[in-house]
Amino acid sequence: MKKLFLPLMLSSSTAIAAPFTTLDARSMAMGDTGVASSKPGSAPQFNPALLSNYSNNERVSIILPNIGVAAFADPDAVDSLFNIQDEDYIGNLSDALDSLNTTITNVGNGTPNAGQISRFRSDLNDFTRNASGLTSDLNKLSEKPYNVNANAIFSVAIPNSFLGFAVYAGVDSLVLETRPIISACDSQILNNYIDRVDGLANLSDPTNIQQIANPIIEYACGGQPTETFNIIDGNRFNDPTSELQSSVEIAGVGIAELGVSLAHEFSFGDQDVSIGITPKYQQITSTYANPSVQDIDDGTFKLGDALDENRKENSAFNLDIGIAMSFLPDESLTWGLIAKNLVPYTFETATYTPARGQPTSAEYNVNPQVRTGISWAAPLGITLTSDIDLTRNEPYFSGPDTQYWGAGVEFDIFNVLRLRGGYRTNLADSRDQVLTAGMGLNILVVHFDIGAQYSDNNAGAAFQMGIEF
Repeated sequence: MKKLFLPLMLSSSTAIAAPFTTLDARSMAMGDTGVASSKPGSAPQFNPALLSNYSNNERVSIILPNIGVAAFADPDAVDSLFNIQDEDYIGNLSDALDSLNTTITNVGNGTPNAGQISRFRSDLNDFTRNASGLTSDLNKLSEKPYNVNANAIFSVAIPNSFLGFAVYAGVDSLVLETRPIISACDSQILNNYIDRVDGLANLSDPTNIQQIANPIIEYACGGQPTETFNIIDGNRFNDPTSELQSSVEIAGVGIAELGVSLAHEFSFGDQDVSIGITPKYQQITSTYANPSVQDIDDGTFKLGDALDENRKENSAFNLDIGIAMSFLPDESLTWGLIAKNLVPYTFETATYTPARGQPTSAEYNVNPQVRTGISWAAPLGITLTSDIDLTRNEPYFSGPDTQYWGAGVEFDIFNVLRLRGGYRTNLADSRDQVLTAGMGLNILVVHFDIGAQYSDNNAGAAFQMGIEF
């Protein structure tokens, strides 16, 4: 089992379905906000209309690059994951049964001595303890996903009220989702095995294991026909680990984008309205595997190879549209709205064929997302922001839906040092809440930004380096 969950964690650490998040360093530090407050270089990801709605001190902006990563996992599932990894339940179960069978063989037709009886009972206790621990932690893990999101973006932006322009390229969404699929049969088999062997602890002769009551376990999984498993074979215990049917679904989607953003400021009476669009080409790569316990327990199984062999590419054209308006005499209050990926698509992953079980694949969707936000450039170098998703965004494969609301603050000290903080919550899942913080540093025309987010089940970080002139 240790082999099952360690690759799962390693995979997650190197790569959620489609939450609206850009992992922009400044945005992350300010509660994942930016629809009305992002700088020109980040406008293509947040709201292209901001390219023609900008302050006088914003200039040509080059981001090279912005890199971010974030992860989400259920805290109870994480605890169970580490329990399973640390305890090595399956290895211990097999070892305990091997030791029991060895003791029975050594006794043979003779009379067992006190040491052999003690060893027999100790091995039974080891089996029961590990089987109970594995059953408990598997139940806690069931259907609880681990999701990781990452990106890397390069952009060049030229803000202008008549025709703001930007071009960007990079991996706008690199997602890896892992979901333990814990079979109810595994609990049936292990619990029934425990019940059957409990009565053997007081045996005075380990060779009399045929005295076990009802050695045949019957179990049924997900509407499948009833199957049987015999605990003993002659005078030996059968290892139940070969009957376990749990697996881990591991699926990833990477969306590489190349886009051009254009924006223009229109006047309607006394109100200026900026409208921006981003037509973009998307290269969408999916990878999928659903290895069983037996797959990964096989010493020749390599998760990286399985994912690489089950890779599939698709391409598409898509479109983002944004709007931005400023209010108050000094235009310090800005409202923005963005609709991303207006053309929905449905794709299917490659098919994975496990060593045991049926071939599987998965469908995933690239759906439109809509978010609105507000920003106030207050006195004393303070900026206050708030964004909220207007759409409930489903994951590509597994995990909770997301509908984020975030708020942030930035304190600009002499246009050199910027201190940032914020908060973000998922209105669709109360467990998904984070505190955020970060800072920015300007050195002549070069700026550096870092952002971080953290909670009991969420963590992320982002870094950006850029040039403004």
